[in-house]
Amino acid sequence: MNLSSVEFGPKAPICPGNGSLPATICDPNQRTVNTGAVCGAADDYFFYSPWRRPGSAPVIDSCGSAGGRIASQGNGGFGAQYQNTTHAKVGDLGSQLPHTPSGTTWESGATVEVSWTLQANHGGGYSYRLCPLGEDLTEECFKKIPLDFVGPSVFRWGGRGGATHSFDAVTVSNGTSPEGSMWRKNPIPRAWRDVQGNWGKGSNQLQTGEGFQPYCKDNGIDKDGNAYSCTSEWGPYNMEMVDMVTIPANLKPGPYVVGFRWDCEESNQIWSSCSDINVV
Repeated sequence: MNLSSVEFGPKAPICPGNGSLPATICDPNQRTVNTGAVCGAADDYFFYSPWRRPGSAPVIDSCGSAGGRIASQGNGGFGAQYQNTTHAKVGDLGSQLPHTPSGTTWESGATVEVSWTLQANHGGGYSYRLCPLGEDLTEECFKKIPLDFVGPSVFRWGGRGGATHSFDAVTVSNGTSPEGSMWRKNPIPRAWRDVQGNWGKGSNQLQTGEGFQPYCKDNGIDKDGNAYSCTSEWGPYNMEMVDMVTIPANLKPGPYVVGFRWDCEESNQIWSSCSDINVV
């Protein structure tokens, strides 16, 4: 593929001027979009994206904002239409919402299951971390207790009891923030090739350049959620990315907030959410 045909660019910092930080992720195997570009070159359009320096980009709120918006912006487009409820309205900050016990209990020193799913695939990678309930739910707090991944990742279709596929995830711990914290690459490619070397059905290479090979064999994009797909610009629907993380053995028992952070690469976005748990 001629990378000059990529419909994106030019390379631009998230924070123009001296606030820009160079990428710490340059290995093509750890990247998710435009992986054929040399790191830092003029056509490395995503050089300053959040995933290229995991955990370093600032956020609106460490527990997310309803609709991914600032309150004064109102609803957005392209999937950012938020339905106000009695629990939250557009722009409400997750860190300021009332404590809502989930009933989930984790043991210190134990390995527990976590999972996430997506609708609009923006590449990048993700991490899990903890902050004691009662403290300010800030990046400073969450970065004190990053959780380590253990073992392979699993695709799971249809929820617990559904079909699964285990694979060796790409785990990153160099150049992350806090230093040494473990992150995993989003395993769903937006652009990919089939076994014959042709672009896959629904591959998005004209926008995002070369991607990476899928971790399963599928028939391409699956918006209906009734196939075992692991590729797509959208979704795949009805599928979770399941991991095991270790709870620190010396963690003081009590109520905590578990935070999920997804640093995108195809877009300058960070998606985060939180849930209440109890550690015993």
